[in-house]
Amino acid sequence: MEEQMSSGVGYAVFILAVLAVGFAAVNSYFAFDKYSKVSQLTGLTGSEGYVNVTVSSVISVNFTKDSVLWGVGSVTTGQNNASLLLTAGSGTAVTRGNWSTTNVVPLSIENIGSVNVSLKVKSSNNAATLFSGSAGHRTYQVNFTNSDSAACWNDTINLRAWYDANDTDPGTKICSQMGFLDTQDQLNISIWLVVPYDGTTGALTSVLTATVATAG
Repeated sequence: MEEQMSSGVGYAVFILAVLAVGFAAVNSYFAFDKYSKVSQLTGLTGSEGYVNVTVSSVISVNFTKDSVLWGVGSVTTGQNNASLLLTAGSGTAVTRGNWSTTNVVPLSIENIGSVNVSLKVKSSNNAATLFSGSAGHRTYQVNFTNSDSAACWNDTINLRAWYDANDTDPGTKICSQMGFLDTQDQLNISIWLVVPYDGTTGALTSVLTATVATAG
């Protein structure tokens, strides 16, 4: 009986051992199968990259020729005034005075930004505040012309016409659209001064200020 029981116990242990091995084998199979599926799933996934850039517009103009220097001169004796005419494309001319025209060139303003702009120009003086003297014998006028073809379009004044220098805010609107491309981004500013015989003497200076905004 002990032998049978011993045998029975041994058999039972054997069966359990077989089952344990069997379960281990099954467990290994499921583990392997699960791992294979995870591997397959992982192979189908990935990550994404992207490129981001922010572009801003630049609104800026610059006087590329920023001074008109007439130097020292005087009104011819016996004359009421002297005319100093500086015209883009036509050169300089002095009448009834002795100012030199050497190296006197028009002002030039360029759109160095990245968008079309509207342009206004204001002077720090008009003829009266620049020269004083007799009202009928003084002039301070400006003239705007395209240095580049079609630089100023939808203009709000007549290009090549003479206008009194405007010293009131916000200045005179010259262009509602001033181009930014290299082939259409530059204007010339011609200057005409009539100096009265009885005006202020010494070094006289006037400043032109250009302001711009995004073209509407």
